[in-house]
Amino acid sequence: MFNKLINIFLKLFTFLSIFILLNIFLNINLQTFKGNIVFSQSISTGLNISKEELDKGVTNSGHSLEGFKKSSLNQENILNTFKWSATNYVEKDILSNIYTVQLGDTLWEISEAFYGSGFNWVNILDKNINSIGFLYDGTQALIVEGQILNL
Repeated sequence: MFNKLINIFLKLFTFLSIFILLNIFLNINLQTFKGNIVFSQSISTGLNISKEELDKGVTNSGHSLEGFKKSSLNQENILNTFKWSATNYVEKDILSNIYTVQLGDTLWEISEAFYGSGFNWVNILDKNINSIGFLYDGTQALIVEGQILNL
């Protein structure tokens, strides 16, 4: 009987230890992601940010207002669901020829937003060949959040 109690206690202790470690890991990662995201309270924009923060975000990212809203909402969705999805930009969602990559961006989507066609993603690659990484087999160009691209 005493051995059964010890065995149950050890299993419970192991389970709680794993649960606590996972909780710490997920909270650290979530806080890291959230440090790079803009959230909002505004019902009209669907974003959780002040007008000053919105203006600064649009200016610093290279987005149009609509592009910034799409990007911010997609980033919030990624963080809330833990499922990555590309931001669905349309032409003129990115206005500046210098652009800061956001969570949810792909070269294809950035190309659609700036050039009007995703097929022009190779133009972005050509202009940034020294700063865009590739998978080991060379098949996929890799961009990262916060990276500055010339468009």
